[in-house]
Amino acid sequence: MNIFDPEDYIARRLHMIRTFSEKRVGPTVLATIEVNMDNALRYREEFNNKSDTKVSLNDMIIKATGNALTKHRLYTWAYNGRYRLFPTDKIDIRAPVDVGDDLGMLIVRDVDKKSLKEVAEESKRILKQIKDSTQARLDRIASINKKFWFLRPVVGAGRKIFELATLLSPDLEEWLYQKHRETLGTFLISNLGKLGVNDVASPIVTPSIVQMNVSTLEKKKIADNGTLKEISIIKLIGKLDHRITDVAQTVRFLKDIKKNLEEPEEGLKRIE
Repeated sequence: MNIFDPEDYIARRLHMIRTFSEKRVGPTVLATIEVNMDNALRYREEFNNKSDTKVSLNDMIIKATGNALTKHRLYTWAYNGRYRLFPTDKIDIRAPVDVGDDLGMLIVRDVDKKSLKEVAEESKRILKQIKDSTQARLDRIASINKKFWFLRPVVGAGRKIFELATLLSPDLEEWLYQKHRETLGTFLISNLGKLGVNDVASPIVTPSIVQMNVSTLEKKKIADNGTLKEISIIKLIGKLDHRITDVAQTVRFLKDIKKNLEEPEEGLKRIE
């Protein structure tokens, strides 16, 4: 599902936007599917045995998602919560990283155009930068906040004035969302697998239309030709803004990610 005319798409979604706004219903909806990771795990082991760059499951999920987004470009766009979409042709995936007292932000640019090896190399380079710089950054922020405590009300008022200005100036609003996407990427994945999380419910982070949580890898028994066998699974938990997309659309997107992981030889290729 790729959208080519943002204004036309908004016109078709007006009834949903108005419904949620008038009834004051929370727009976040969750959709979850399971992925059989047996093929992905075998592929990863074979890849790592042949390559000097070691690929993680997170690298594979990022690559699978980036490739799926080429068919669902709407989900890389920004939505202002009212009546405007802000398109982008970039697939830059953002993934929060647990670094103790804070979150680092891993951003892999142009995921669809990179090979799995290139995604892994970029991830490792950025993760090293995050780990090396986090403590110094936290100390610097704490020092500034203590020293200039009297500026907090001014900063808060400034943000409100700026938000009002974006309502009155479409060009300023477009510039703001463009800078946001350049800085923070165009799609958010929260991989909670390392923390042992099986499921999570949380609100969507604006201006995302869809974002995704990933659960821990776990074993599951399934029936196969009358016998039970054990497989490795993860859950993909899609969070969607129901004002601007639907569950069925989001599930088709999640199924494309699922297919890319379950058929990794094709699903994790660089898209030319």
